[in-house]
Amino acid sequence: GWRWVAWPLAGSAALWAEAAVSQSLLLHPPPPLWRDPRILQAVVAGAFLAAGWVVTFTAQRLRDRRLRREKRLDMQKALRAEIRAVVDAPQNADLPGSLQRGLDRFAAEGDRPYVPLFPHEKHDTVFQALVAEIHLLPTETVEPVIYYYNQTVAIAMLAQDLRSERYADYDRERRAAMLKSYMNMKIEGVRLGRIALDSLTEAIDALEAISRRDRGQLGRGRGG
Repeated sequence: GWRWVAWPLAGSAALWAEAAVSQSLLLHPPPPLWRDPRILQAVVAGAFLAAGWVVTFTAQRLRDRRLRREKRLDMQKALRAEIRAVVDAPQNADLPGSLQRGLDRFAAEGDRPYVPLFPHEKHDTVFQALVAEIHLLPTETVEPVIYYYNQTVAIAMLAQDLRSERYADYDRERRAAMLKSYMNMKIEGVRLGRIALDSLTEAIDALEAISRRDRGQLGRGRGG
């Protein structure tokens, strides 16, 4: 019979304890989470980690961008040097005059046919080394450079034909016509080369201006 007495008493005790806890929570509520030192430490640590990741990511992107810009700058300077070496070569200073002198030689030839000497044309060593990465250059720079080098390839192919033994066997009119085609192609190559040089110089100046600006900003940042 004691169980029938104990159960109501136990139930009453449980209800009393729950009411006491509720009353205690109402009178003394727990501190908010943001005031918990452990929570604050975790939040601060997370904020520092996130900030560090953002700074590292941004610095890496700026470094990669600078390296790509320097690579484009080196490529364009190398191409400009190679093209300028051909365009400004002494033998290309007066191509129309050279053509006329060659035609005069044909007109004055006697029994012994006049056979001009045609040099080996190889002016694309740098371009061939960089052609796999030519896409890194801006379109407005790539196009004139490609036009120029295509012309140099055509000139080299024609020069190879003109050095063959068959050329000496052609009649005077055909030999003169082939010389005229060759010299006109070289004149056009110089013209295309100057266009490519202007485009490359403009692109190089723009990249160097960006580099100077970035160095100035970095210097001011360190000074601050």
